[in-house]
Amino acid sequence: MMLIRIVCLLALLAGITGGCNPASSDDTVLQIGTYRLSRTEFESISQGATYKALTDEQLRMRLVEEGSILSYAREHGYDTIELLNRQLDYALRYYVSSVDGYLWNKKVKPLLQVSSEDIRKAQAMRTQEYQLESLYFPNEALVKKYCTANRPLATARDFYAVREKTKADPQVNFYRGFRRYPFFPLGVYLPSLAEARVGEVWGPIETLSGFFLVHVADKRAITPGPVEQEQQAIREELLLGLKEKYIRESQQQVLREMKPQLQEEAIAQIASKADVKERTWRGVDPDLLLMEYEFAGTHSRYKAADLMEFVQCQPMFSGSLSKPDDVKKMLHAHLVGISLFAQAQQMGMDTDSAYQQLKKRYQQGIFIQHFKQEQIYPKISIGEADLERYYQEHQKELNCFASAELLLYKYSNKQRAFEGRQLILDHHTHKMDGKGKPLPIGERVAVQVKDTLYSKAVIDAIARLGPGGISIPIEENGQHLVIYLVSKSGSGPTPYKYAKEGIRELLFSQQEQALITALEKVYPVKVDHIKTTLEQSKQ
Repeated sequence: MMLIRIVCLLALLAGITGGCNPASSDDTVLQIGTYRLSRTEFESISQGATYKALTDEQLRMRLVEEGSILSYAREHGYDTIELLNRQLDYALRYYVSSVDGYLWNKKVKPLLQVSSEDIRKAQAMRTQEYQLESLYFPNEALVKKYCTANRPLATARDFYAVREKTKADPQVNFYRGFRRYPFFPLGVYLPSLAEARVGEVWGPIETLSGFFLVHVADKRAITPGPVEQEQQAIREELLLGLKEKYIRESQQQVLREMKPQLQEEAIAQIASKADVKERTWRGVDPDLLLMEYEFAGTHSRYKAADLMEFVQCQPMFSGSLSKPDDVKKMLHAHLVGISLFAQAQQMGMDTDSAYQQLKKRYQQGIFIQHFKQEQIYPKISIGEADLERYYQEHQKELNCFASAELLLYKYSNKQRAFEGRQLILDHHTHKMDGKGKPLPIGERVAVQVKDTLYSKAVIDAIARLGPGGISIPIEENGQHLVIYLVSKSGSGPTPYKYAKEGIRELLFSQQEQALITALEKVYPVKVDHIKTTLEQSKQ
């Protein structure tokens, strides 16, 4: 249910941040029980990405559904539930500290400017193309495992020694390719790349996404194309560099000011006892100290209970709870969130009408999801017999292709799968442009759907592809698969193995809607000017 809460909340947030400009009128557009939707709120909501994609009637039905739930929430004091208030705090901090959040748009976006002179200077530095080889380590533990801490890596021999040691490790990725200035993202961390000499080695360098060890294997002189042909690509790469630079410097400043002291043994302990699926920590003392830091003139302590709350309330976070390095990133994310939120408050965010509108919608989104978790999802029951009954009654409507011929490419991890996919794409679109990279060897496979030998993910990928299409990587039994579809033919009933999850989703949606419809009878619509307001907005 936690995953459902996060997905639904993020979907709502994506739908409401697209329009927060207040309108001039505050007339009631919809009233259900004690819940009232003003014209200002309606215009803001209807411009959000999620709601804008709906038809007028779908929008009305969605708002009536939400209004009924929010009327229930008001009547049952959802605004007094501490957990929901904490979830709101975390959601707002997450928004404020995100790219395109309040602080970014007010403070950073005006500085992200690339002039014609910047582009001209960048193009003048693109007369050399460098063949860069790099090893990517997703975390510090792997860096320590393969790189000697007391001896700098300074030569090609050092680089290739590390390369040899990491070949068998699927977590460490190797990249090789010709690159030009501004070398995003490495150029953000290595400005001297523009003057590099063959044989130079840098790193390991810590970036926002991990650590890189870089070797300049070769370089060659080139003639840049006309400015008008390259300027858009140069502009985009320079802007990406500016964004990366700001995020990096902002995070470094936060850590310098807050002086976090991480308790390594405690972090290793809580990671070792994490149940990643259930998001629980059996046997962990809630008072276990994970970190100490300075904030707003106060010495603060961050305990296991705080991390548990972070996992329960944060709308989204990356990394695994069972990996100490990922837990450290979560602790840093907490510090960045509270620091940037405080900065935004100092800028007058709390008196900003657009922010207040957004805050209200965030709270409503949390109320809606909490209602569904407490009042809807526990009442939904779908057994195997229900799935089989629906399948038997609707089998003729559930059709699928009958057979397919494909090339199946297998990789040890997702990164290598994406790299391989690009090579396959380049090969089949004749864009190899002399790079000399060999095409991966694919296994030729004949698929008969009725045999049900392959997973639903593979069958779904084939169903979406046309001849010559290439799938995105599919994770399967510890491998990552890429499919090149040669041909597809025939049609027939979809085997139950492949149809059952789609049926489950359909029955879930039907039962959910029936329960919400029953709620709408308890909280009937008192005022409904949605249709009229929509018509007026189109004039």
